[in-house]
Amino acid sequence: QKTGRSLAEARAALKAMNPQNRLIAPSEVTATALFLCGPGSEGINGQAITLAGGEL
Repeated sequence: QKTGRSLAEARAALKAMNPQNRLIAPSEVTATALFLCGPGSEGINGQAITLAGGEL
């Protein structure tokens, strides 16, 4: 509401800024969280992991 855009317009603008031309799916966030909670991720700590589809 603060930008004057509709939800569809805001989503389209976010997609356009992403190199993969898409929004990150909730399942991708879930998969990353599960990896971080599972075996093999013990050495990962104090990191910011960005799920941005290549966006800088």
